[in-house]
Amino acid sequence: MMPPVLLSTENDAAEANPASPAASPSTASSIPPGASNALEHNGDTLSPRLIGMTDHPVFVVGCPRSGTTWVQRLLASDPRICGGQESHFFTVFGRALDSVRPASPGGRIVGLRCYWDEPAMINEIRRLWRLTMRPLIDAFPDSVMLAEKTPDHANEIARILKVLPEARFIHVI
Repeated sequence: MMPPVLLSTENDAAEANPASPAASPSTASSIPPGASNALEHNGDTLSPRLIGMTDHPVFVVGCPRSGTTWVQRLLASDPRICGGQESHFFTVFGRALDSVRPASPGGRIVGLRCYWDEPAMINEIRRLWRLTMRPLIDAFPDSVMLAEKTPDHANEIARILKVLPEARFIHVI
């Protein structure tokens, strides 16, 4: 598995978070292994730190070219906050929630509704979110907060809150 791109260049990484491991050219491409003292979930190791950070993220959302990158870089300049490239995670996976809503009374059950109910889909999307963010969080061992910046997530706030009810948002206009 290839390590994720934390920021577009080493220079961007140093600007966004000078105290981060990505700011050092010698560590920019190395991702530390998963945390120990962790919980098991479907064979995946999920540390309490990872769960806490991914279940309580700050999403920076807004119109393209509105300053979301500047806000994310400002946040990530604090070594306690980590952030990476736009994930578009909920733009992709959030729509799966629509496909498992209960069918209307008397309606035909087709598609993913045949295999998933909404609570199970929410749990699976939350698990995938945690696994997606794990390499980023592990790369910033001093961080205590995750700031995810994808402007398009402004259209996904309701879906994000279904999966991550403790998420917070900075909406740049």
